[in-house]
Amino acid sequence: MLSLFILGLSLYFQKKDWLKEFKLPLGSFIFGVFIILFSEPLYENDHYRYLWEGNAFLRGENPYLHAPNSSLLDHLIFKGRELIGFDHLTTVYPPLGIIFFGLGGIFGLEVGLRILMLLNAVLVYFCFLKLKDHTKPWMLVALFPFFIKEFIQAIHIDLLAAFFFLLFLMEKKGNFQKRVVFIFLSIWTKVLGVAALPFLLFLELKEKKDLLKRITPILVTAISLPLFLEWFVGLSSLMGVREFTIDWVWNPGFYSILTRVFELYDDEARGLTGQFYGGYLFILTGFCLYRLFKNDWELSKEFCLKLFYLIFAGLMFFTPVYNGWYAIWFVFPALLLRLNTGVFYGVISAFCYTHYGFEDYHYLGEFLTHIWFPLSIIELIRLKSSLPHQERRT
Repeated sequence: MLSLFILGLSLYFQKKDWLKEFKLPLGSFIFGVFIILFSEPLYENDHYRYLWEGNAFLRGENPYLHAPNSSLLDHLIFKGRELIGFDHLTTVYPPLGIIFFGLGGIFGLEVGLRILMLLNAVLVYFCFLKLKDHTKPWMLVALFPFFIKEFIQAIHIDLLAAFFFLLFLMEKKGNFQKRVVFIFLSIWTKVLGVAALPFLLFLELKEKKDLLKRITPILVTAISLPLFLEWFVGLSSLMGVREFTIDWVWNPGFYSILTRVFELYDDEARGLTGQFYGGYLFILTGFCLYRLFKNDWELSKEFCLKLFYLIFAGLMFFTPVYNGWYAIWFVFPALLLRLNTGVFYGVISAFCYTHYGFEDYHYLGEFLTHIWFPLSIIELIRLKSSLPHQERRT
């Protein structure tokens, strides 16, 4: 309700021309963060796992091999271990994400949680500083409760991974090496950053001969994490990742249509969901190839932003598991494109929490969340160029 209220208020101020710019006074922000430090994550239990896995990793244990309920880890004293959800599953997070958790987890639950709240608050502040001159002010105001709840209070790791992705998106033309580094860091924090790899090859390509120079660092970035995990634990040992993709369902969009409207069974619905998303990506690939042929093997920043929005927003629509904080992956491209419905999709992701207290109506929350995906595609098709002239190539 707070998200909807802030959204309505920001739109009203924008219409009245009272919201001409977004300002985030540092003193007020620090005061707000100070208040949040006295709270606990709302509708969450993931922070127990974050802090436990970070603590275990920095103390020399391997969360890829040993789940939180493993008796081999009983020598680790950690308050909150018994509250970890699905404690029979090993970690699903890349090494940088776990190390980030460890910056807090090494100090225990209560202190560690506040440390990660502070670190994420710093990231949120810098995100808004980076974005304030590149998007509509009301959009940042409307999304502010989303960032507070999901990332400062609930300390989700997607913020750090998406922050690296944002740095990649906003990097100036010609800095290919920096872009590769940002995507490398994003992937090693959470793997969704891999979506950028094929675009790195053609993004603002000056000359065709530069393609050969780009291939090696892109390939190294692509294979670095799988090779490390194969060496460190063996990819076949990643039980947590495997079970998460097979069994978990939360606030789905397309999957819910298949199971509720067409009454398909879970396994069949999952298979069709994957096939439809694969077909969706195939269509996007066709558009991308057409643009490459038309523009002499170069992709503009604006075209890439549109594709990143469609890839990530489509993933959230098709996947059986859509947690509200995942929205950050398509929210950053939506903000840079000034895509109204894309921002609404992020704000309204708060309806995923209808499962708590209104379980009989959670299907309504799914509808109210995911209806914005098809609406955003319509707006994106009609969207005129929204980037400053110096940031795009036509």
